[in-house]
Amino acid sequence: MIRRVVLSILLAFVMVLSGAMDHPAEAAKKKKAKMRAAPVPESAMVVDAATGEVLYAEQADAPRYPASLTKMMTAYLAFEALDKRKLALRQTLPVSAHAASMSPSRLGLQPGERIAAEDALLALATKSANDAAVVLAEAIGGSEAGFAQMMTAKARSLGMTRTLFRNASGLPDPEQRTTARDMATLGLALLRDHPGYYRYFSTETFYYGDAAHRNHNRMLESYDGVDGIKTGFIRASGFNIVVSARRDGRRLIAAVFGGRSAWTRDARAAALLDGAFEQAGAGDGRTAIAARIAPRTPPAPREDAIRNQMLIAAYSAGEAELEAESEGGRTPAAKPAPAKPALASRPAARSEPALKLRGWMIQVGAYESQSGATEGLRLATAGAPRLLRDKPTAVVSFRSGEKTWYRARVGNLSRIDAMQACRLLAHKQMPCMMLPPDPDLAQAGDRRRG
Repeated sequence: MIRRVVLSILLAFVMVLSGAMDHPAEAAKKKKAKMRAAPVPESAMVVDAATGEVLYAEQADAPRYPASLTKMMTAYLAFEALDKRKLALRQTLPVSAHAASMSPSRLGLQPGERIAAEDALLALATKSANDAAVVLAEAIGGSEAGFAQMMTAKARSLGMTRTLFRNASGLPDPEQRTTARDMATLGLALLRDHPGYYRYFSTETFYYGDAAHRNHNRMLESYDGVDGIKTGFIRASGFNIVVSARRDGRRLIAAVFGGRSAWTRDARAAALLDGAFEQAGAGDGRTAIAARIAPRTPPAPREDAIRNQMLIAAYSAGEAELEAESEGGRTPAAKPAPAKPALASRPAARSEPALKLRGWMIQVGAYESQSGATEGLRLATAGAPRLLRDKPTAVVSFRSGEKTWYRARVGNLSRIDAMQACRLLAHKQMPCMMLPPDPDLAQAGDRRRG
């Protein structure tokens, strides 16, 4: 009997000991699972770039995973190496097997290949390429681990007291932590210490080989005044951004962590920036900013809803990698998000027959009221200003049974521009449907030209 009890105790001890001594690979898997299971609370901070004044702070010192915001420090050290002539923009850097093995987002570099330092920087700043980040890290620090130590040391010297780096890319590591305050500090440091290189974060499209890579930071296109800096995503962090915007000679830095989607993250950053610009350095900034946090939602479209949602799904699936740096190549499922508040006022759209649109058109929903359609057009224009700002719009009424509906349309687009506009709006969970040119109008135009 005693022997049986002793054997049972020994067996239990061995089981506990074996559980505590997991294989390193298994332990890493458990750590990643723990990261994914953790809730993702939001943190935010807005600061004045000229004075360093904190205009808004929400859990700004709470620990967060930086995700690809990590690459801001990778770029900072690369800029420093360029200034010290330890690195040259045209210098070609070797691609190691370790760099080539990085998970997406990536350029797809191969072991033994070489890439110019400037191309690696552009890939890091626009596509958020993890392989390019490691190439730079190994060139500057000898190894990624050595470079990570340099990153943490630089963070301390900049006053980032709650930041610890373990890699150059921001791929998941449970020990890699930061805060909204520290990342806003890093954004300020990039502007202050390396203004000549900051332009890399403003690049909208980077061309490498036969491919064009659009910047993951969609606020470059959607928010007036934004000219950088960086986005990031891993499941444990949610969607993060540090963004800089300049209006009327005043520059602000905003850091937002824990967004539920890229769109809600950008909408949150836009609301905080709007409030900060409105208060213009006078009074209590918190009140002005808080008033802009909740975006207005236009009336939900009904007619063409199924086709619009099919279009959104198609574009979102094709462009999912542009929204997030994935864990192991997997991207998160799209989630519905609130509509973004209008960023600029726009004259009310005219309804038929006052205006006939030509060329390719896009329809951005059908609404129960003309004012709702006008608001939908304003939101769509704010969502894709470069493509839609100067284009004519129309609200087209039609009857369905006893009810009158109002279609919101933008015209005078090329087929490519219409496609790009719908792709951009689809990323922001806004309805968009391409419409071909009206053949009657096209024939009339041909007769007039003849």
